[in-house]
Amino acid sequence: MQELCKIDECMKARIAKGYCPAHYKRWRETGDPLTPIKTFRWTPEADDMVMAAEPCPKELNSAMAYGTEIRQVADKLGVSYHAAVQRRAALVREARARDAAAALGTPEKDRDRALWEHGPSSSV
Repeated sequence: MQELCKIDECMKARIAKGYCPAHYKRWRETGDPLTPIKTFRWTPEADDMVMAAEPCPKELNSAMAYGTEIRQVADKLGVSYHAAVQRRAALVREARARDAAAALGTPEKDRDRALWEHGPSSSV
């Protein structure tokens, strides 16, 4: 029989320091296994801020393509630079898929297939 988490009400198996995965993560990030971890939820306003950050033309194919502008946005939102860049990339992919589906006259549910078949080019 596995030992349980040392938090009284928790019935999950312990993995480290006597805590289950959730309580261990809380303890590691906050120092207290009962303190909830603050999470960030993307809002339309945050998406707009991230999309407004323009990439540096000379570094378009680099992980650092967004330079200080998106870094400032990430700091303002309280997220990591990486999270802001990843969110922007996801928003760009979604917009390209919508455009491809619209150009081909395909239903919204088939937009991912349209993007896959015809690529992200705006000349679809």
